[in-house]
Amino acid sequence: MCSATICTKVGLSRIRETPNKIDLQDRVFSLDSFLDFRISRGISGERWEGCECCKMAAAASSSGSVGSGGKSVFSSLPPWMDGFLAGYGYGTVSVVVGQPFDTIKTRAQMPAFFRQTPIQIGSQIFRKEGLFGLYRGGLPLILGGSLIRSAQFGMNTAALSALREFSGGPVQEIDKWFGIFDWQVIAAGFCGGVSRGLIEGPFEYIKVRRQLQESWRFTEIFHGSGATIARNSFLFSSFVVYIDLSKQIVPGGFTPFWQGAICANLAWFTVWPMDVVKTMVQSGNYVGRSIPSLLVETVRTGAIYRGLLPGLLRSTCANGCAMVTYQAILKAIAVERLLDESR
Repeated sequence: MCSATICTKVGLSRIRETPNKIDLQDRVFSLDSFLDFRISRGISGERWEGCECCKMAAAASSSGSVGSGGKSVFSSLPPWMDGFLAGYGYGTVSVVVGQPFDTIKTRAQMPAFFRQTPIQIGSQIFRKEGLFGLYRGGLPLILGGSLIRSAQFGMNTAALSALREFSGGPVQEIDKWFGIFDWQVIAAGFCGGVSRGLIEGPFEYIKVRRQLQESWRFTEIFHGSGATIARNSFLFSSFVVYIDLSKQIVPGGFTPFWQGAICANLAWFTVWPMDVVKTMVQSGNYVGRSIPSLLVETVRTGAIYRGLLPGLLRSTCANGCAMVTYQAILKAIAVERLLDESR
């Protein structure tokens, strides 16, 4: 057995390595669970300074021979790139799993479908157009969804890293707003949401027009982008805040699936009125109307939470599966980085 000092950013002092296990302050982790522990602290991909035990544990857990080959491509990438790479996988899975629910949600938010339930809307689409109808308008997001989520998670990771470096480290418990809210997490989430909105605006415009079976023009692809950016900035910031709160409330945190599903649902519920307004703006049926006036109308007509059920169903399935993928990619990258340091 041996011992070594590990990176102080983990907030722990000593470890002891045994075959395929890591004993860390009287807690025994397998390599996978230890990587989960690191990821949950938001430090995936950072160098483990002077920690030979971690390298040995990673080498013992790998099927290949450490040092038998060259370093992976991750060795040449900065740690903040991990968020972009994992976000790309998150986006692909999210769109493929969630697009049918999103199509139903979009139609449910339009006045022409107010008298129909989500089940009736979905059944009608499937009878008339088949599975293709449920994925109508999805091609732009399938092509762009990976890029969109990559930007959101990557910018969030980069912004959080920069804020912590600028501020001298993570926010301490006594410095959190109301004792629970981390301002660095909130600010980084806004950065991620804005970057997503800037990219997603044109794709969302095309998707909404296709889902409503209306024509669209290339010259109008940025129509409604302001509403998309506003929605996404609050949406993703809420998402990462709920994830941060879940780690404080639930001992050990949620599993990846339920972390993605529950926190995404709470975030969507928080910003749903803005999503209804965004759909109305991009439908082309409310030309000349301002976002505030449309928001007032949704409240007055009772449409403020129209489409919420299919939206939350989509969010549960899509974000749950996507978070599993996201965590798996982060874990795989972390293993490769450890092996690179051992070669």
